[in-house]
Amino acid sequence: MKGSDLRSHFWTGLSVRIAERSDWRLGTFKHQHGSDAYIEFQERLGLGFRPRAVFLTNDNQLRAEILTTGNKGGLELLDSLLASGRLLKTANAGFAEVSVSHGRSDGKVQVVWENAMTLNRKLWSVHYDWIGQTLCDLKETLAPLITEADQTP
Repeated sequence: MKGSDLRSHFWTGLSVRIAERSDWRLGTFKHQHGSDAYIEFQERLGLGFRPRAVFLTNDNQLRAEILTTGNKGGLELLDSLLASGRLLKTANAGFAEVSVSHGRSDGKVQVVWENAMTLNRKLWSVHYDWIGQTLCDLKETLAPLITEADQTP
């Protein structure tokens, strides 16, 4: 099975899992950048932040991200987080990487699962739960920071 077919099957399975887990509050998603490796969820968190998931078969990697694009307030929040360190402790005792692109067009907070065995379809249910739970953890971590930054004059 080629990469695009594999990713299509993966996202279909994730969609089913999301429908089963209303507590994740992720809703529907769409492909981003014309690539079937990236999906973006409909939810908006303020300051342009939104959840995104990445499924990379060649890199054997999964990523759960909260991304902002071109929002000055969102990028300023990420700058302040970067000033206190590149890693952000999450609400559930994990760590997420904070970054801003060199061109300052976007930035994100992400957790990366390296060597995720993305080609092993027997593990996909674990991958689905990891994406959902990790995005929930990132949202729980960032929500109060976004609210505070959004209210700062």
